[in-house]
Amino acid sequence: MKAFFITSLFCYVSSVPQIELPTFSLSSIQVVKFPNTACTGTSARIGTCYTAEECSDRDGNADGSCANGYGVCCGVSIPCGGSSRENNSRMVMAQVTRPATQVCTHTILPLNNDICRIKLDFTTFNIAGPVVGTSVQAALVATTGGSIGSCTRDTFSVTNPGRFASPLICGVNTGQHIFVDASNSGNVAAFSFNDDSVTRTYDIRVIQFECGDTQAGTTGCLQYFTGPTGTIASFNFPMGLTTVAATVTHLNNQHYQACFRREVGRCAICYIPSVTIATTAANVAATQSSFGISSDGNPADALAESETDAAKCNTDYVTIPFAFRGDQAFATATTVPLFDNGADDPKDLKNRLCGRIFAADEDQTADNVYAAAATAISVCSVARPFRFNVDFDDFEDTVGTDANDDPNNDLGLAPGGIIGFSLDFTQLVC
Repeated sequence: MKAFFITSLFCYVSSVPQIELPTFSLSSIQVVKFPNTACTGTSARIGTCYTAEECSDRDGNADGSCANGYGVCCGVSIPCGGSSRENNSRMVMAQVTRPATQVCTHTILPLNNDICRIKLDFTTFNIAGPVVGTSVQAALVATTGGSIGSCTRDTFSVTNPGRFASPLICGVNTGQHIFVDASNSGNVAAFSFNDDSVTRTYDIRVIQFECGDTQAGTTGCLQYFTGPTGTIASFNFPMGLTTVAATVTHLNNQHYQACFRREVGRCAICYIPSVTIATTAANVAATQSSFGISSDGNPADALAESETDAAKCNTDYVTIPFAFRGDQAFATATTVPLFDNGADDPKDLKNRLCGRIFAADEDQTADNVYAAAATAISVCSVARPFRFNVDFDDFEDTVGTDANDDPNNDLGLAPGGIIGFSLDFTQLVC
């Protein structure tokens, strides 16, 4: 019986007209793969290229397409109190006068075990600023003294477990950046806000770098600059200014190192204030240069001068290793300048710079014109690697009511000793 049934079924199937079915080949199925690299979304923000499903899995927002339309430019935000291990994630707070919480932390976790450095790029950074001083041209008035430059309302810092954390900063820092070493337990970027009505907003891009990446600098470099030209400024200096107002005030308690990648074929780095003034007579609060740092002079010193003596630059100062004045604006320099106007002399090499004039020149008889002139001189260094250290203490000197009585008063005359700095730099061809 079984044999009969099988035979009948076979005959039935064989007698039915056959329909030709389409054939499929694995070779005709294409699997599109693309790297998860940085992309620019339709909002002009930087994100990471993922598939739509991958972006959704990461709680990201699709912001335009990438990879020839196969992917989406995925933006991942780290919420207040949240964490993320995504590269190109962002910490964002829309403009508000009173944040919903007075403490806001964002935890940055490394993407993988090969991540060594993390950069926080301040696309927008505007929180309550420090206690402000005012540079004046003549008579001084009672001030808040040592609290000038203190972040007494809002603050921001980034933890760096096992190493020094970033300095405490506040105010306007749009265009600035901070690097920290990646921690397996996470780096915490923390804001604290005072309960007052001040406009605050920030948009910070988080970039993760693998070990050995030449874009990331090394341990100990809070800031790291690449490229042959750029601008380095103290925190809370409003970058991009064409004039420096009397109330521009640097932050106190700042101790950190900035580093520069030496570009191919470049043998020296030179600096000059981003905003300069032409003559001593123009030294008024409305036309300050973008360099003014406290100095500990004596009554015989002129207030508006360049200081390089470590005994005078002992409270606030910047350090440029083995620096010398270039005697020209570096924009016109085609070769690496020599020391001392062409006559090499080790005594002309400086390290610390402070005072009101950026010239890397002490008040010397032969070169007094450089110390007294209000036109800044480019300052260069051939010491490698290219480094720039910042050391500001926790106090601004406001002793005396007459600028002529006490040359140490940081508010007397202009440029004021409270400004800090904004310096354009360039690396000169060998």
